[in-house]
Amino acid sequence: MANITRPEQLPAGLDVCIDGAGGAGAYLLSKFEALAQRARVRRFADTYKCGEFRGLPVVSLDELVVSFDLGRELLSWGGDRCVVGPAQT
Repeated sequence: MANITRPEQLPAGLDVCIDGAGGAGAYLLSKFEALAQRARVRRFADTYKCGEFRGLPVVSLDELVVSFDLGRELLSWGGDRCVVGPAQT
């Protein structure tokens, strides 16, 4: 696993899950949209919300734990931290 702190560190074609479907999540979505070539946000994960946010699915953290694929998906949280699985490092 690798910590990613700069956009240029992102592997191309990455799927992204943002933790938090609120203001910070919307901010991160806009940042990832600017990196369309490198990463595409596929969903949000949230403790309190399910359904849809900004046109993307929102899953519970329990569902994220079951379905998260470290080999191809990035999890972004806290506004400035990302984790990429082994296949992406």
